[in-house]
Amino acid sequence: MKTKTYYQNSNQIFPTKGIKSKNKSSSKSIEEELRLKKINQAVDLLKFENFCRKEKAIKTIKVKPTDYIFGFNLGDSLRFSENAKLFKPLLKYNSFISYGKTQKLKFRLKKNKKYEIIFLKVDNTILKEIITNCESTNLQDFIKISALSYTASLNLKVMDRIQKLKETKKESLSEMEIIGHIYILVSLIIKQYLREQKQSEIKTSCLRNWEMSELKKISKEIRENPEKPYTVSGISKKTGVSIPRLQEGFKEMHGMTIAIFIREMRLQKAEQLIRKSNYNISEIVYSIGLTSRSYFSRIFKEKYNCSPSNYQEKHAS
Repeated sequence: MKTKTYYQNSNQIFPTKGIKSKNKSSSKSIEEELRLKKINQAVDLLKFENFCRKEKAIKTIKVKPTDYIFGFNLGDSLRFSENAKLFKPLLKYNSFISYGKTQKLKFRLKKNKKYEIIFLKVDNTILKEIITNCESTNLQDFIKISALSYTASLNLKVMDRIQKLKETKKESLSEMEIIGHIYILVSLIIKQYLREQKQSEIKTSCLRNWEMSELKKISKEIRENPEKPYTVSGISKKTGVSIPRLQEGFKEMHGMTIAIFIREMRLQKAEQLIRKSNYNISEIVYSIGLTSRSYFSRIFKEKYNCSPSNYQEKHAS
């Protein structure tokens, strides 16, 4: 199967166009897309999507052993191999790091399963240089490793960062901002690896897969429609997740409670409206689901260190 490279022509950070291929040797085909986007000289982003119609299939992806490979499984569980002999499980929402181990990653696919894996290929020289210059000495233990094969359990912050990148239009971020998001994502999984290696206490999620799925859906809804009259009890009823587990999940994924997350999304939307719309401040207050202009002014100033009116004046065209 040929792989086409997409550069600046896609308006998504994760490319949305690719090449579909079918195995013509069998009536039971594999429908798949393999898409590559070169972010810059140091970072490539590869997204693999597949719906397998064969009883069994092996998908091989070539990699450079000199690159760090960070993989994130968003689809059905599968098994993968770095040495073509031992196939390890990769569960849904699990991640992995591969470095210096192989030139080929192999994935064992099963019939009627939907697969979606995102790969970040990062040049080892650049990553080591960034970590070396980083003030945090914790990460420097990572670059001392000559070869690595690591599978990470569910990390809500990692999955949330990927979801944000998937939903972000490319033109809304500069290349530097995109790279920043990617390196934050990489640092999260590196830190998880280092914590496990040191056998320290790891804060892992106790959420079930369906609870995780509901948490992601309601987080997306709040981001897109922060003006709705959300309540914690209402969200619990809608998702079927208990209030304590909802709060725990939001703290793990977003680092804040549900109420604060809603407030942050409202403030972000208000900031965008102030910069890009002709609404006055009162109209913006009501459009984000608030009723008190004084309360809005106070929390806006706390976040942006500037009153809404002054902020609007600064960004007036």
